[in-house]
Amino acid sequence: MGKLFCPHSLHSNEKKKAERNQLIIDAHLAYLEFVRFFLDRAKESIATIDPSDIMAQLKIQEIEKYIAHAERQIDQINRRVVKGETIPHHEKVFSIFQEHTEWIVKGKAGVSQELGLKVCIVKDQYGFILHHRVRNFG
Repeated sequence: MGKLFCPHSLHSNEKKKAERNQLIIDAHLAYLEFVRFFLDRAKESIATIDPSDIMAQLKIQEIEKYIAHAERQIDQINRRVVKGETIPHHEKVFSIFQEHTEWIVKGKAGVSQELGLKVCIVKDQYGFILHHRVRNFG
């Protein structure tokens, strides 16, 4: 098991911190096992669908996309919580529905969090948009 650093732990006793961290790890492992069960059930259900039905195949592709997202999240939770790794920023996903979403502002004290897509807009003195550019997210 990895070592999880919990900055929010209120315990000054190292033994209590370690026990608390182990409880957190165990809870995450139980959750991941629970999620894997449902992913396996989804995969089994997909395998029973008639492959000649074109509409069903389109829906299966959509479901498989979400299964891939779930598997990535399982991997990242395991790496972060259980193994204590730091997930590189380029691997983080902020929206599974709009994959181009970026973290714009982290939300430090007094500043709210902002997620979205960076856009540059040039206006004249009357507020008319003269030019715009959406950041390339390829």
